Amino acid sequence: MKGEVFQLCSIVTSAKNALHTKTFIQYEPVGYELSTQFQFIPQAEGEKGEIAEDVEAWYARCVYNGMNDIKILAPTAVKDRRVLGFINTSQNVMMCFYPNDEIHMWIPRWFLDKEKNGWHIVYKETLLKDHPAGKPMYKDNSPEFRKALENIKNFASELGMAGWANVFERSISMLDGGFDYDADDERIREELKKKGRPMPPKKHLALPEHSRDVFEAAANADVFGAMGSWNDSPAAIARDAGREKEYNELSDKLYMHIAIATMYAINQW
Repeated sequence: MKGEVFQLCSIVTSAKNALHTKTFIQYEPVGYELSTQFQFIPQAEGEKGEIAEDVEAWYARCVYNGMNDIKILAPTAVKDRRVLGFINTSQNVMMCFYPNDEIHMWIPRWFLDKEKNGWHIVYKETLLKDHPAGKPMYKDNSPEFRKALENIKNFASELGMAGWANVFERSISMLDGGFDYDADDERIREELKKKGRPMPPKKHLALPEHSRDVFEAAANADVFGAMGSWNDSPAAIARDAGREKEYNELSDKLYMHIAIATMYAINQW
């Protein structure tokens, strides 16, 4: 899962836990997040909106302003999956809910700091107007998601892409429940150690058990990036095999179910 989307999921999960327990937010940034800033809507025309310099200050101000719930909104389709390998293309946003059916959206922009080898993230607040009344509800699409994973796994196997088939099989194992995340983390750590590479920054979000499994399956199956991704050589292999249409249909369906699964896992608890 792209860092942009993971951070949104992490902030929303941390905020929901804090709202449920009526405590301070416990947000842990990953190593490449150098700073995260939030720019609030100005209170009056001509004024400059308040700026929160970190997640904790942002959350405190939102609660003070009356925020009572928060969710992530993710697009279920894109015109061109290839653009997903680039920064600031995910179109995922946070929705903050206030009394009187007022919804504020937070839209992130990521800026690379080459000297410090990391990112500065800026969220800007906007008021969502003319929205349907009430809070949106999100369906557990686990059966449909599992079917999409099975279909694309079989497709990958048929075209000799065993590595990709294993990726999708891993998501199925997570979705089915009972996945040993600690043992899996240790296995990955040992494999990278043998290759002389450190364990990449990774954390598991504090979600209810089934929601965690759905989210981890979605995060693992999010294979749409740039070079080396499912958008790269698999597309060429499918084209050469005369199965490009099937590749696109399976990929679009997988992307849709990843988005639905992510919204269910992060929002509906």
